[in-house]
Amino acid sequence: MKKKILKTILVIIILLVIGIGYVIYIGVKQGKKLANEFQEMSNLISEENIDFDSIDDILDRTVTTGDLAIFEDAFKSYFRELFETAKKVHEVANNDKISYIFTQENYTKDGKDFVETRNYLNTTRKTLEECKAKINELSTKEKIMSYIENKGLNSFFVDLYQKEFAEEIEKKDFYNTVEIALDEKILILASSQSIIDFLVDNKENWEMQGEYIVFNSEDLTNQYNQLIDKDNELIDKINGLDI
Repeated sequence: MKKKILKTILVIIILLVIGIGYVIYIGVKQGKKLANEFQEMSNLISEENIDFDSIDDILDRTVTTGDLAIFEDAFKSYFRELFETAKKVHEVANNDKISYIFTQENYTKDGKDFVETRNYLNTTRKTLEECKAKINELSTKEKIMSYIENKGLNSFFVDLYQKEFAEEIEKKDFYNTVEIALDEKILILASSQSIIDFLVDNKENWEMQGEYIVFNSEDLTNQYNQLIDKDNELIDKINGLDI
């Protein structure tokens, strides 16, 4: 089974935090608690089915005290936003309605105006575009540092957070592959939308015959087939990009 891109990125970033926790452990015993906390998150994310409730429980608690508690909260506040975005992507990726759109059942049930289908495509596309914008924001050093700045925290922790976390994420561009995958999914939705729009615009010129749509002119048939071919090419292109 293909490894989910977003899941892989989440694990990589959490491993950064685990490493930072053990760096702190050298001088601050509570560092091990922080490392163990994020190790538990890493284990949960690595499961076949992510237990989002258990991850939320970890993000909502504090296991350290003093300056390290502020340090811990900075990481968890960042991850909380990241996981909320991951949940939305997860919900979209696990909704198989996209594969139902071009079926005889949907043509019969929702055609020829395709009100429900259009609403689904528009809503899903908007959700993915919002997720892409949020992931892009979360990849910037400025955004990552906003969780720890102006907290009155010891400069040791601020510098460590900046050098070993914020700068590493920005430098290695962890989220680039996720954004590419989201772009491809958005293209698929746009392509599907163009096919549905074509059917609605020409609803007086086609009928269902068994499992197939049959147009009353060769020109419309050719246009429709071109849209379907383009859609199939896009699906083949993104086959390996699983978010």
